[in-house]
Amino acid sequence: MPGSSPLSSFPAIIWSISTVIEKRVSAKTGAALTSALVVGLGILPILIAYIFYPAQLSGYELLLSVGSGVFFAIGALLFYRTLETEQVSNTSASGFVQPALIIAFSIIVLREHLSVPQMLSGIAIVAGILLVITAKGLRINGKIVPALFANASWAIYWILASSAILASGSASATLLLSRVTTFVILAAMYFVIAKPKSSRNRNPIGTSILILACVAGFLDGAGNLIFGLLVKENLVAVASIFTTLSPLAITLLAYFVYKERLTLIQSVGMAIAIMGAFALALA
Repeated sequence: MPGSSPLSSFPAIIWSISTVIEKRVSAKTGAALTSALVVGLGILPILIAYIFYPAQLSGYELLLSVGSGVFFAIGALLFYRTLETEQVSNTSASGFVQPALIIAFSIIVLREHLSVPQMLSGIAIVAGILLVITAKGLRINGKIVPALFANASWAIYWILASSAILASGSASATLLLSRVTTFVILAAMYFVIAKPKSSRNRNPIGTSILILACVAGFLDGAGNLIFGLLVKENLVAVASIFTTLSPLAITLLAYFVYKERLTLIQSVGMAIAIMGAFALALA
């Protein structure tokens, strides 16, 4: 695909696997602890990249990176709160908000260009995902509204982080500072607010859950790093379109892992989005 990269689809694949794992962790540990664990453990792959490719950020770039971390934290709290109680497929399908906003930013601000076939394919993918998140009676499931706001917050996170990456030329330095900022916020909120309230109600965390949290966190961090590298190569729009496939992959994984079912309308939506993805790959 012109203007694409072999890495363009990697973040969607990695985030899909990570999110399915996070559902199991969130159900056992709660939203506050899950968000802190995933974000904290996700620092590792970004730190490794930074060690090999260190860079310094200017004051402006530092500000953008820290600001992006704040919006990352807001999104994490809202998303994992929804994931704790709702189906992972429906929760994650709300992710169409994030790439839509990022694509708009990449076209309007970064002056990236998409061909007509690419745009039509992207529209088909988004339309399909809208059908996937519908409840009975063609109504949007109101319980996933926090997840919609979470993805909007993550879109702002990527807009700020992308600006810092393009200004500094370093994805690892920007994302490391951003993620450390997020972790500090989430860890503080957990120990000050969430832990005292939950300590009497939750059982100790088992070894298997900690292992799952480590895997999910590492994958999430790796996905962010790869997306950051795509930003550096001015491939924000194309990579964002591919991330809309993540909810579809998650839905399939959730079917086999958690036995979550799709309605007829949701199945039609998945088919439309998959056809849009094939068209995008050939555009």
